[in-house]
Amino acid sequence: MSELLRWYSTTPALKTKEEDFVSLERALEIAQTYYSKSGKKYETAEEAVADTMFGYSRSEKTFIELCINGFSDISLRFEAPRTGGSWLSRLGNATISIEKTLKDQASMESEITAFFSMSPEQFAKRLGG
Repeated sequence: MSELLRWYSTTPALKTKEEDFVSLERALEIAQTYYSKSGKKYETAEEAVADTMFGYSRSEKTFIELCINGFSDISLRFEAPRTGGSWLSRLGNATISIEKTLKDQASMESEITAFFSMSPEQFAKRLGG
């Protein structure tokens, strides 16, 4: 079920910059580019975030965000609107929000592949949500 999803980067002003729609293959290339900067030293926190944080989105409210903190420390954040159940059960808990630390490039690529290939509900279950 792989589809084209929008990718986004982070500017040195710490703003999200929407980029082009990309295939899974291109998304993995982008992730490799960011991962290759692991261990690089930065003069400012803003430079570090801009050079290490990126993500992919299905919509404004459904996305996966990754930050390469180091070779074996990759932060993953997933958010999506909660579906199913009664409106009352979703009232105070309308958003699925899951954070996870990945230990290597292979697990990062595996999660990106899953995000592109699965529904948001399936992906949330995969992450333990």
